[in-house]
Amino acid sequence: MDPQQLRIATRGVRGRTSRVTRVLAALSVVVLTALPTVGNAAAPIAPALPSAHAYYEHAVVVLTYHDVSPLVPRGTDTVSPQEFAAEMDRLARDGFHFISVPRLERFVSDGTPIPPNAVSVVFDNGYEGIHRYALPVLTQHQIPAAVFLIVSYVNHLANDLTWGEVRGMAGTGLVHFYTETYDLHHGIAVGPRASTAATVGRGLEADGRQESEAAYTARVLTDLQRARAMVERETGEGVDALVYPYGQYTPELIALARQAGYRYMFTTIGWAIVPHADPSRLTRLDIGVWDQTPAGAESAILSVASQAQRSTYAPPASYVRIWH
Repeated sequence: MDPQQLRIATRGVRGRTSRVTRVLAALSVVVLTALPTVGNAAAPIAPALPSAHAYYEHAVVVLTYHDVSPLVPRGTDTVSPQEFAAEMDRLARDGFHFISVPRLERFVSDGTPIPPNAVSVVFDNGYEGIHRYALPVLTQHQIPAAVFLIVSYVNHLANDLTWGEVRGMAGTGLVHFYTETYDLHHGIAVGPRASTAATVGRGLEADGRQESEAAYTARVLTDLQRARAMVERETGEGVDALVYPYGQYTPELIALARQAGYRYMFTTIGWAIVPHADPSRLTRLDIGVWDQTPAGAESAILSVASQAQRSTYAPPASYVRIWH
């Protein structure tokens, strides 16, 4: 397969790096399906196609969004409220079936049946626009969704959710809350002019020595446990899933996440989830980008689902990037 046709969705700080940067960085790591951009306007909502009309079966495409905002800077993982609504309208009209993350987890863990054309909507980071602009659309179509929080940002950043909003959204029964981290969604220096994600890197101490394995383990495990406990306390629901910050992970981080009580971990690798997928390296499609269109979003979903049904793909055991 031609690598120019393939893509991985990676993240910069808070998911707001340029698309070009994400693609160039990713092509050196792993080969995945590209997002085409065709068409623009979505047709008015119409009844879904019969369930027998299956574009794909026994697979779920997880659709990753970040912010939903009237202000859409070029090169960011932000979509306008109108674009988000148009994408949801089109998918509902064209016979896609929205499933919740708990239902996706059951599909992964024990093969619980799912409908054809299954998609799952998730949001990273916890922007306030999810409550203000996305929730009314989710409610209108009764679309289940999940939000992966940077927990220390809740109630503390003006552009992020408050705990009151989190509890209110959880109370609808449509939105489930999970975590990325408590306060490790940032880079950490691992050498002269070199850094990586704080959840995978052993940083430099004040004296220039590398952080010990024991110190790294304590730092990351404490953060993951604190994040999970706080979201469970605020929502009254169990938290068993996380997103790896910046999509980076190692066998060590996977083991710590399991120790902290997580069973399902999501990457930023653009692929469909199929039966017997590794629950510690679940794939997603970065659909919520600034120049996306409803037709392009649907085409991207069908592309990765088709590839996943025709060929077997296993995410790498480790994905780490060094930033210079």
